[in-house]
Amino acid sequence: MTNYEYFEWCFKQIINLEGGMSKDTADLGNKDGNFTYMGLSSRYNPELKAIMRLSKDDRMKRIKNIYYTKYWQKSVNPVMSLVSPLREAEENNIIKHLVMIMFDTAVQCAPDDANRMLQRALNRIIWADAKYTGNKAQLLKVDGIIGNGTTLMLLRYLKYGVISSYMYLRSQKYLKDIGEKHNQSKFATGWMNRLIKIDNLIEESK
Repeated sequence: MTNYEYFEWCFKQIINLEGGMSKDTADLGNKDGNFTYMGLSSRYNPELKAIMRLSKDDRMKRIKNIYYTKYWQKSVNPVMSLVSPLREAEENNIIKHLVMIMFDTAVQCAPDDANRMLQRALNRIIWADAKYTGNKAQLLKVDGIIGNGTTLMLLRYLKYGVISSYMYLRSQKYLKDIGEKHNQSKFATGWMNRLIKIDNLIEESK
C-alpha cells in the first residue's frame, strides 16, 4: 500500500466518524459564527464557505484535498515514510497505527499539536529508559517539527509503547481542555469514544 493509498484508507475511516454540518457554539471551531463540516472548521479552513456551494461530489473532492494537504502532509508524512518492506511486519504495523492516530489528532487538534504530542510521547519513554538504565536522558525538543531527530528516536523506541504513550497524552489533553473550559465537558464522551474507535480500526486492519 502506497503512502497515498494509506491516506485514502485513513481518510475514509475518519470521515465515517465525523458528522455533517455543526454550528454548536460550544465547539471552539465554531467560534465567531463559524461552522464545522465533515470534521473541518471554517474558522481554520475559511475556504469551506465556498466549498459548501459546490456539488456533493466536488465538495468531497475538495474536502479530501484539505485533509491531505493541510493535515496529512503537514503531520504524518515523515512518519509514514518510515514504512518499508525492509522492516519487519510488526514495526510497519506500529508505524501505520501511529500514523492513523496522529492523522486523526491533526484533524481534531492541529498538525503541530499532533507532532508535538509525538515528541512528548517519545520523551516520556526516553525519560523512563534513562531512569531505568541510569543514563542521561537526551530529550527531544518539542517544537512540532518531525525531523531526523524525532524519527530516529521513534525508530529506536518503536517497540517501547509509543502508541500507548501517545494515546495517554491525547486523553490527558481532553481532560486539560475540559478543566480549562468547562463547557467542553459535553464533548468528553464523544472524544474518548472516538479515540477508542480509531484504535480499534487499526487493530482490525492488521
